[in-house]
Amino acid sequence: MPTIWREAGFRFGFKMGDGKIRRHNVIVERPHVDAIGRGGSMKVWLDTLEIAEAYGLTRADIADALRIIQENQAEMLDKWREVFGE
Repeated sequence: MPTIWREAGFRFGFKMGDGKIRRHNVIVERPHVDAIGRGGSMKVWLDTLEIAEAYGLTRADIADALRIIQENQAEMLDKWREVFGE
């Protein structure tokens, strides 16, 4: 998983295969970022900032990761598009 951001004990990125999941030649995996650290992980949709899944993180950890993603949402979405396209 390439790292696109590091902050507050989290590593943010996405799996290179995520943007290649296709159905009828259309990418079906929405733009998202994975946050790994503090003993857990989570996946957040970049368009809505909704949590897709979270494991092993406290509520405070989740809040911290969401704050970081929100503050850097545009840059993270730009990186997704740079790697996977629209």
